Amino acid sequence: MSLYSFGLEPLSCHAWNKNRTQIAVSPNSSVVIIYEKKGNEWAKIHELTEHSGRITGIDWAPDSNRIVTCASDRNAYVWTLKDKVWKPTLVLVRINRAATCVKWSPLENKFALGSGARLISVCYFEKENDWVTQLTTDRLPLVSVLYVSPTEMVAAGHDCCPFQFSYKGPGSLKFVKKLDIPKQTSRGSMSAMQHFRNLDKKATDDESNELGCLHQNSITQLCMVSGTKTHVDKYSSVGLDGAMVLWDFKVLPTYTTYTKVYGHPVK
Repeated sequence: MSLYSFGLEPLSCHAWNKNRTQIAVSPNSSVVIIYEKKGNEWAKIHELTEHSGRITGIDWAPDSNRIVTCASDRNAYVWTLKDKVWKPTLVLVRINRAATCVKWSPLENKFALGSGARLISVCYFEKENDWVTQLTTDRLPLVSVLYVSPTEMVAAGHDCCPFQFSYKGPGSLKFVKKLDIPKQTSRGSMSAMQHFRNLDKKATDDESNELGCLHQNSITQLCMVSGTKTHVDKYSSVGLDGAMVLWDFKVLPTYTTYTKVYGHPVK
């Protein structure tokens, strides 16, 4: 375990390069700073300053070495390193709310973007129009997105459960299913731990107020647990309810199993 400090400001998001020698972080501002590992220290080598709002998402494509960023200014940029300078390209996102998350596809030829506009977007490249966007289905604002295969993605946020989307080409992004299992509760079997957990999180010990899904509050992040970037077979979700859920993902047939884990605060 190692601890590093990049200043006094909180860090809102980060992404690593392919060999983990460089890291792109945003100090809760409109700037992305790239650091390089030199010995036991991290040295600042670049600043990406095109955004005018707080950075909300960064992803670094390992093979093409391109960085994609999104922010509360409703814009996304693709950054390409040329002659040791990162050159930005504005993506036509066409959203009227802040962008909230962004992730490259496994083939790195497109990326998915979530926003407060209750939309998930897939952005791809056209020679005639540069980077363009295909907007699709609406849910509550999404704050995390994860590609589980070149054509399938999972997104989650304020709906408190993950959703599967399928993208087969321009104009063909479709909602597939809700990836959750209706929660069955039994008040008679409530443990003392669950009783106090309900009091802490919802100011009530009445399980009848629980949501009909595993997470009981917004999901904040999705992360691959096992598999490859072109075939994720297990991923995790964490949320404001203090729970982590491990999901097994299968494309054919499409189904999801889960394991729910509660962590304990570290003092």
